[in-house]
Amino acid sequence: MSYQSGTEGSDLTRIRAVVAAIKADKCPPVFFLYGQEGFLVSRAKDDIIAALRKRAGAAAEFISLPGATGDLNLILTEVLSGSLFSSDKIVSVPEFKAITEKSPKAKDRLTEFAMRLESGLPKGKALILSIAEGGTTIAAFARRLKKALVLGFPKLKTYPGMQAYRDPLFAFIKDFLAESKKTITQDGFFALKESVGTDLSAICSELEKLVLYLAGKERIDAKDVEAIVSESRQQAVFELTDAIANKRAVQAFRALANLLQEGTAPLLVIQSLASQFRSLLQARILISEHLEERQIATMSFFNFRDDVMKGLEQFIPLFGSSTSNLLTKPPFVIHKTLQLAASLKHDEITQALIKVSDADLEIKRSPAAPTQILRTLMFDLIQKEKAG
Repeated sequence: MSYQSGTEGSDLTRIRAVVAAIKADKCPPVFFLYGQEGFLVSRAKDDIIAALRKRAGAAAEFISLPGATGDLNLILTEVLSGSLFSSDKIVSVPEFKAITEKSPKAKDRLTEFAMRLESGLPKGKALILSIAEGGTTIAAFARRLKKALVLGFPKLKTYPGMQAYRDPLFAFIKDFLAESKKTITQDGFFALKESVGTDLSAICSELEKLVLYLAGKERIDAKDVEAIVSESRQQAVFELTDAIANKRAVQAFRALANLLQEGTAPLLVIQSLASQFRSLLQARILISEHLEERQIATMSFFNFRDDVMKGLEQFIPLFGSSTSNLLTKPPFVIHKTLQLAASLKHDEITQALIKVSDADLEIKRSPAAPTQILRTLMFDLIQKEKAG
């Protein structure tokens, strides 16, 4: 029984359908959850376990095995063994790493393991295998489990400039908000995507904040996102960008540590840096072609607001109509970005933007730890600016 992405409605709808099937006792006892969208893999695992435990009753035994174990026999022994207090037993193996082993013997063991699962489990037993990864080996294992319930969560195909009605991230957000009887406008979605990025865990964290603060409002729009989500995160990322631009390594790594400790995903930090450097590039163009650099570098915010801001409106079409247009942002953001850009050369900004974009791709494609990729990027950005 396969519930692959895109074949049974949205990802959250598919998870709800599985939970409903469990409650109706219409699910097989083996579940395999996989894919690059780790948030959805974890959400599916937690919801399935909760539904199974509720159906089995309080006496059912629940065991979570360490996913790093390569002993497939241990997993089988655990799920097949009896329980002291109940015939019902639920075994979860999060981060099922045995599936990623490359040796020929490991492949044979995995094939035998799949065959054993296909032969069925005793009544009252359930096994949940999950891994937040994709790839040919994992997909092949999923195909072998013809009698199991398989949920695949590939990376959502979303990118900047994508129309909302075609964007699977927009569909996911609307489905998530529907649980709280709320919805989001297209401009609200674009503002959220610009501010938070595409990491589902970070998006859901901010959506929960929006739902909490907007308890009496059904439709979330761009102004709500700007007021509740964007300002605090934008300030933190700007502090990080400022430290990088001014070659202050200690302050840069302190700002990064604060962002990570607050639960900001490494991919979101990188995407936020990319947004900041794109804004700096727009600011550098304005300074080079239309503004007085020395005046901007020393001008107070109030003088900027009163003497310069209104004159910038004519340049809004230069950078398009998307939310990434610097000149559509609040005046204090424009002022701070222009002042920082005044201290940078055009080539410095473009080179930094290239490096940030490369790191974004590396996090999505490389097996390396995202935090390590992010820290390497930080060193590279600071050293590159020193070299220039």
